[in-house]
Amino acid sequence: MNLFMQGMRRSGTTIVFDILSQDSRLDLHYEPLSAGRAGALGGGSGVQQLDLMEKTWQARASFLRENPHIDADITTFNHGAPRDPSLELESALPPVCLDYLRHLLKSEHNVIKFTRMYRKARDLFALDPDAYVVLLVRDPRD
Repeated sequence: MNLFMQGMRRSGTTIVFDILSQDSRLDLHYEPLSAGRAGALGGGSGVQQLDLMEKTWQARASFLRENPHIDADITTFNHGAPRDPSLELESALPPVCLDYLRHLLKSEHNVIKFTRMYRKARDLFALDPDAYVVLLVRDPRD
């Protein structure tokens, strides 16, 4: 089972990620297409006392080691802000990013949390047509 969780910034995706991280059967990936900040304990929520981006950086390095033919570096996977915010408006990911996301889906039960995929639902469907997609929306009155 794969679950893709998408929400705009400040919509509650990190809190839901924190809750799901309590289930040891899930392989969770936090913002795989984000620049992230090293040492940002608990992502945006601060609930967990670990650097949620550490696994993301390790996964990028692992992907590049397993695919030496790919002409890219780790920052290639910072798809959107702050590197290039206009990338978030595009309707598709480049093939290297899709291959990287496939690399993350090796486990049986995956959860991938995004804030940059709102225009790329077709790409998520192509990665796994049977995956669940959860869209978190912040109450506009907030």
